[in-house]
Amino acid sequence: MKKVLTIAALAAAMLFAGNAKAQLSINAGFANQSKTFTGPQTRIGTYTDRDTSMAGFFIGASYNLPLTANLGVAPGLYYQRLGHGTETTFGSLTTHTSSVEQAVTIPVMINYKYDFSNDFAMFAFVGPNFTYGLTKTFNAWFNEDDHSDPLFDYYEGDNPLRSHFNMFVTFGLGVQYQSFRLQVGYQLGMMDRTTSDNTTEKVNNLFVGVGYAL
Repeated sequence: MKKVLTIAALAAAMLFAGNAKAQLSINAGFANQSKTFTGPQTRIGTYTDRDTSMAGFFIGASYNLPLTANLGVAPGLYYQRLGHGTETTFGSLTTHTSSVEQAVTIPVMINYKYDFSNDFAMFAFVGPNFTYGLTKTFNAWFNEDDHSDPLFDYYEGDNPLRSHFNMFVTFGLGVQYQSFRLQVGYQLGMMDRTTSDNTTEKVNNLFVGVGYAL
């Protein structure tokens, strides 16, 4: 009898999931990335930098596949662009630096949605986010008005000391009113971005986005 009930419950769940509607959502928003860089051990200690951050935007789409009435899995594809600039002064010498990072991200989010009414719902999501860095440029110059003679200029594609791949654990909350969505989340970087044996670089992302469910 228990086996029959179990099979019936599974069949009902599959039937309901099959009748539930998959949904495409277009999303965009603001992203802020914080980095923790740990350098090699020296006589005065290990160099650690936790203040480096980059800000920018993301845009893309997710496709939610319902598993039950409230539970779904949503793979997606996004483009992300982040930038950062600093000014450093050593006595009478001032350098300006800027960097830009672009990446393609593939999130696979398990989400739970609770409907308060036909128009309003809240949802939570968690899952992995796989990232591939497209490019990184870094420039430094002495004269803020003249960038034609940079102190140094390199691209990540030519730099073997940094990996293009990263993986994040992503979680967050959101609300949906009719077809409009608002969400906020956090991404914990799980991989060391450098390939050097004596340095590590971890990144985390905070993001706020809006979307439209088709």
